[in-house]
Amino acid sequence: AGFYVTMMFGLPAMALAIYVTTAKEKKKKAGAILAGVAFTSFLTGITEPLEFLFLFIAPLLFLLHALLTGLAVASAHFLDIHHGYGFSAGFIDYVINYKLATNPLLILPLGLAFAFIYFVLSYYTIKLFKYTIFSNDNTEENTEVSNEALAFIKALGGKENIISTDACITRLRMEVKDSKIVDDETCKKLGAKGVIKPTETTVQVVLGTRAEGVAELIKKAL
Repeated sequence: AGFYVTMMFGLPAMALAIYVTTAKEKKKKAGAILAGVAFTSFLTGITEPLEFLFLFIAPLLFLLHALLTGLAVASAHFLDIHHGYGFSAGFIDYVINYKLATNPLLILPLGLAFAFIYFVLSYYTIKLFKYTIFSNDNTEENTEVSNEALAFIKALGGKENIISTDACITRLRMEVKDSKIVDDETCKKLGAKGVIKPTETTVQVVLGTRAEGVAELIKKAL
């Protein structure tokens, strides 16, 4: 039952803390992204889109999330709250399995309490460690980032190695001829938080919220 607390209340509260601490000029973009991923977490219990926003950029936030999840599970057990789920601990499963649960209503006040804890601790963690989840730079108009995109092309094996370029919220998703010649270290020097090679012809470069802008610049350069 503790997972309902974190997925329906805790993580959306963390998303709010990220929004509040985002620079004013980036709030519109950040708000649109965070609202979507927070609602997804609340409704379905799918948390990856939100977690991957800060996992590599602000790892202490993820550690905080892990610790608070453990505390939420322990608290639910202590209060004799038992509520299973078929898919994940989102609102849909909360409603579907409500009649099978023990003390399901207690999830709501417990969730609100943890939402407050999540928000306060996330807010001060971001402030203390000066995490920037959403870059303050205007990626599309920044010449340095344009040059960086060209550097990424070289690190990815050059134009001749790149078949297609796409991006999700936090990652470049590249289809290449040979992932083995992709220079991981150069990608990291250019700001990548990680380089993942699922297959011999696909590469994912974790860039954070710059990913979509850099992907567009790479497409133009190709």
